[in-house]
Amino acid sequence: LGLSPNGIIKLFLIEVFYLLIIAYFFSVFIMMVLSVGIFAEKFIQISQLPNTITDFMKTYFPESTIILAEYDDDKYDIKFITNNEAEYLSGEAEFSKKGDWDKIEFYLGIPEELLPTEVLSSLRKNFSDSAIVSLERDLNGFEITLLDSTELDISNEGKILEMDVNHHHKKFDKDKFDRAKKFKDSKQDKSSNSDSTDAQ
Repeated sequence: LGLSPNGIIKLFLIEVFYLLIIAYFFSVFIMMVLSVGIFAEKFIQISQLPNTITDFMKTYFPESTIILAEYDDDKYDIKFITNNEAEYLSGEAEFSKKGDWDKIEFYLGIPEELLPTEVLSSLRKNFSDSAIVSLERDLNGFEITLLDSTELDISNEGKILEMDVNHHHKKFDKDKFDRAKKFKDSKQDKSSNSDSTDAQ
């Protein structure tokens, strides 16, 4: 071609530059395809949830409706709501591949029956009337957050391993607490109005 050494180098660099551009756009395309596939697999139809999960929700949260379901990393995540005419409140729960609950958060209160007798006895001995708003299994037992914002780690035998009354872990969600209070107040107002109407 009669190119000088500098010309050959320039031509080589141009070809490398174009190859890098092609490689970049090809990698971006591959990543987009993969991400779409992953995203598509993450969200599932509520009807695809195992019966153990839907039965669990009907038993322990009978007034709630599941509105979103995901399956990822061998676990199910769901979001559910409880509503009345004036207000609604959402909750979240995480389940294993088999459908056993691992974590629940609901600021209207989580049923105490989910805890072993020893754990519940220890909890009520030290905290007589504060509702459970967050409950999570761990290797040592349970992580519990109460409505008064106290956070506890309790062993399966009911021994309190750690207690945080100053809210250092920040699992307590003040906004959700306020929403729960508003929900309860609106429900009570509705009930009072209904009772007054019936009395008349």
